[in-house]
Amino acid sequence: MAGQDQRAVLIRKFDQAHYLDYLEVGRRPKPQPKDGEVLIRMLARPIDPADVLSLKGIYPGFRPSELPAVPGLEGMGKVEEVGHHVTALEVGDRVVPLLASDYAKHGNGSWQEFIAVKASDVVVMPDSITDGEAAQFFVNPWTCLGLYRSINPSAGDWVIQTAATSVLGRQFIQLCKHKGVKVCEGVGYSNGSNVVLGRQLIRLPKHKGVKTVNLVRRPEAAKELLDLGADVVLSQDDPCLADKIRNATGPSLAVGAIDPVAGKLTKPLTECVREDACVYLYAFLGGADAIVNTMDLLFKHVKVTGYWVSRDFHLMSREERQKEAATVIDLIQQKVISTSEGPHFDLADVREAVIKAQEPTSKRGGGKVMLVG
Repeated sequence: MAGQDQRAVLIRKFDQAHYLDYLEVGRRPKPQPKDGEVLIRMLARPIDPADVLSLKGIYPGFRPSELPAVPGLEGMGKVEEVGHHVTALEVGDRVVPLLASDYAKHGNGSWQEFIAVKASDVVVMPDSITDGEAAQFFVNPWTCLGLYRSINPSAGDWVIQTAATSVLGRQFIQLCKHKGVKVCEGVGYSNGSNVVLGRQLIRLPKHKGVKTVNLVRRPEAAKELLDLGADVVLSQDDPCLADKIRNATGPSLAVGAIDPVAGKLTKPLTECVREDACVYLYAFLGGADAIVNTMDLLFKHVKVTGYWVSRDFHLMSREERQKEAATVIDLIQQKVISTSEGPHFDLADVREAVIKAQEPTSKRGGGKVMLVG
């Protein structure tokens, strides 16, 4: 109804050092669905690392033309109202809006009570998927699948990953196992920013039969990852890390590596992948710089490149996006990809929620901090 308004999290100004000072909950007009659109009442939204970068004004996927703007890259809700010529959606449907279709980029993100989006940018969630799983439907699972396809391992191959205790890392392990690929993981950087992603990455390789070498910062996390299906878990701080990775994979070495840490931890990855392999950076928890062994690049033709799920998303056709969405739904239903929820905060408590989201996972019970209401 015209004239109504809604609560929304608003960024008033970009300031990297004091970004929380310019984050507030205010009022803005409740949108009305146009022809071909639906109005969604948002119910749950995870706080992703990219959301924090958005608040600071340094995330390329969040470039509003004016402020105040609403952040939020993903979330789930229910259809509140349907516009004209919408036939595939009904009021009450549980849905996920694919906000990477430029809604979030232009400052119309999920951290508000209502959002109007094109019906073609909406994915209906089956009853078998919980609200918490649906809220985390896009960023981590789509990144996980994109990284796996980029490496394209075969059954029995080894893949190395850092930040293996993250949710994405765990999912990656499971997917690899299903296809016979082995993953070497390292424990570390469980500061909350990529914990969910790491767990997903562990699960995915297990599901695909690929072996994983997993690097971690906390040795006590090893048992949990091994129980999940990790093949090898090593401490990222081991002075003989590269030798131990090579001992695990054997002379064939790993076919690729994924790394959300960067910094000095990228170097042993380039040293332990085979010729012409690629190391994919998908975050920078250890700093914006990545240290590599130049000899590996020169004489083994190892490549180090970035992976950004938003870029892949924009290169997909509508049909390809629908197919990817169906794949993720199937993997969640099979429990190959699992999500993990941390504390829930109302929109009104967004500052406290953002602070909590950046704490070590062990201090907040694991999983993503969720904004509700």
